[in-house]
Amino acid sequence: MQWALKLTDAQAQQALDRWLANQGAWGLDLHNYAHLPPEWTQSVHCTSRGLLGELVAQGGLVLSAHSQHHNRLGAFLGDSGVPVWGVAGPEEGSPYQPWTGRYVRLINGGSEARFGGGRYVFTDNLRGLVRDCRHAFERGHAVVSVSDVPLGSPQSVGVSIFGRELPVATALIDLALSAGAPIWAAIMVSDLEGGHTVRMVRLTAIDTPAVVRAYGAVLEGWLREEPWFWQGWAWWLNLPALDPEVSGTPIEIAERLEHFMQARPVASRGTRWLRRIGAWQERVAPLMRP
Repeated sequence: MQWALKLTDAQAQQALDRWLANQGAWGLDLHNYAHLPPEWTQSVHCTSRGLLGELVAQGGLVLSAHSQHHNRLGAFLGDSGVPVWGVAGPEEGSPYQPWTGRYVRLINGGSEARFGGGRYVFTDNLRGLVRDCRHAFERGHAVVSVSDVPLGSPQSVGVSIFGRELPVATALIDLALSAGAPIWAAIMVSDLEGGHTVRMVRLTAIDTPAVVRAYGAVLEGWLREEPWFWQGWAWWLNLPALDPEVSGTPIEIAERLEHFMQARPVASRGTRWLRRIGAWQERVAPLMRP
């Protein structure tokens, strides 16, 4: 985050604090789906209620990103009046499943109950996923796909995110275009004070590569304004560098990180969190080996 956005150490510390606070806000949301009042969607700040009305009326493909609150975005759209089909990876596909499984089930079940008659469709059943999404487009429902994870799909188009290439899976984009369904980019972010904001734009590109480029440009623009919302910083460094002078080499970034951490007290929140992540990765690493 610091390298991509050319932040000072002070700015990076503030962004890290907000990134951690965003995770805390997600934790507070885990248990409250069943208790949301019918009017809760009106308390969410939406950058364009007009576009939201179009999405509710027309449905289409919603390209989102990992903001800690992407499940809640689906609940927001469902409670706003459009049936939602959320594309998700299977719980068993994550190496962190032994530790996160119960939370995934909790948030998936809570959010799905507010999908307005839709449900989650999983990527381990591609035939069923394509069938359900095609039917959703035909009926004017919304298909929400969190598209910022490099899944290694054979059907993908790369887009630059701060000088590194993010491969975006294109099967659903192709399907939406062939069905004549609208395509949107949307995220939900926490304001870190108990509220949420939905940002959304309509992508009017006419072919798949243009849709991917538009999605990347919108995502990068949102990140310049609120970089702390994105979970993708965890894998951004592992993306192929398109221009090392812009995105930095691994050695340069490691040196910058070491300098940043040495300038912080050992007991800082960021240091403690990085140590927890390191310990967690050591426990998970054996599960990821072939």
